[in-house]
Amino acid sequence: MGGLENQLFQLKFTSKQLQKQSKRCQKEELQERVKVKKALEGGHTEAAQIYAENCIRKKNESLSLLRLSSRVDGVASRVQTAITMRSVSSSMSSVVKNMEKSMNSMDLEKLAGVLDKFESQVESLDLQEQTMTSMAPEDEQVDQLLQQMIQSEEDSPALSQLDQLNQLQVPTSNLYTTNKDKATPNKDTNDDILEKRLQALRG
Repeated sequence: MGGLENQLFQLKFTSKQLQKQSKRCQKEELQERVKVKKALEGGHTEAAQIYAENCIRKKNESLSLLRLSSRVDGVASRVQTAITMRSVSSSMSSVVKNMEKSMNSMDLEKLAGVLDKFESQVESLDLQEQTMTSMAPEDEQVDQLLQQMIQSEEDSPALSQLDQLNQLQVPTSNLYTTNKDKATPNKDTNDDILEKRLQALRG
């Protein structure tokens, strides 16, 4: 195994180890969350605060390890590209030498075969470059994925029902106005009856 190949192996191994550590921190974070809940239920506020601090620390540690693992993966991809390019470059060099010999000897049949091989190597090189380029995530793609995930959460049935409830408006002013309007004629009718009775007594 050459130098670059050995480095690539070490990088991939390191990335996996970092991912394992990140998952372990996530597990410990969940355990601390359970402790926080139990402490609050038992009325132990200070203990709950300590567990909460541990929870946040484990969460940050997990994210840091995951971010570092991603960076190592990026370096590993570049090393893989270098290994591939070195292999293709070596093949290209051999093809060019054969092409030069064919041109000097004016062997057209051999030259045509060398050209076919040369064009094949160039296409292989272009394909490798396109593959490695497409593997690198762009900021716009990351933002788009996050936006899609957020939109998906917003469109969940539970949240949709909550939004519908929040949008409901009770026309309280109209209700009060209607009740008032209904009460006013009743009051006027009662006053008229009393007035007529008083007039009858006076008469």
